[in-house]
Amino acid sequence: MSRLLIGLCTLLLLATFTPSTARADTIVITSGSLTVAGFFQTATYSFAGQNFAMTGGGGDPGFVGPTGCFPCVSGASINANTFLVGSSLGQGTVTINGTTYNNLFIAGTFSFSGASVTVPNVMSAITLTTPFSFSGLINGCQVSHLLCTSSDVVFTTQLTGSGTAFIDLTFFQTASGLSLFQFQRVRYDFGDSTNPVPEPMSLLLLAGGLATLGGVKLKRMSRRMKD
Repeated sequence: MSRLLIGLCTLLLLATFTPSTARADTIVITSGSLTVAGFFQTATYSFAGQNFAMTGGGGDPGFVGPTGCFPCVSGASINANTFLVGSSLGQGTVTINGTTYNNLFIAGTFSFSGASVTVPNVMSAITLTTPFSFSGLINGCQVSHLLCTSSDVVFTTQLTGSGTAFIDLTFFQTASGLSLFQFQRVRYDFGDSTNPVPEPMSLLLLAGGLATLGGVKLKRMSRRMKD
């Protein structure tokens, strides 16, 4: 709890004293992912948007909603939300508008909001999926969060995005035969899963179909001109 309060205080100070010249427009994250692999584990992430890329790992676990499956039974509802603040974002490398900053301390917030998902009645390890929306506010600092002042902040920007959350659960049975599930990992993949990028073969088939339709139309036009 004390670390969370420190993170919130740090974020408030940075938001108050960071010069406006260091700010950038809101960046839409279009690719990459953030993963939390197990109970009390820190987040690791690598994602990108226009003129922006960020890779790093957290120092504190933060709040990871899916870990509420501890353990859970079939029919249980799992919270897909995750909230990371302050030192939970840890350190990393950020490239923004062509400039790369290495070994930065990242202060701010990551907020993943997804619908709750229900554990099905099965007897095996499972992966649950649900859409999520993402918002963030980050400050890149050259020194640790506790020592960071406005002069140490090299940039600050807001983030937004969406994608699909994948929640992995392990399965086990008790001696009495009770089936239980336990959180193993959650991964938030950025990108529009409803409109996937066409594969090369799909593009070739599409091009071939368009060429065929064009040829048919040309033949019909030539016949009309002859008639």
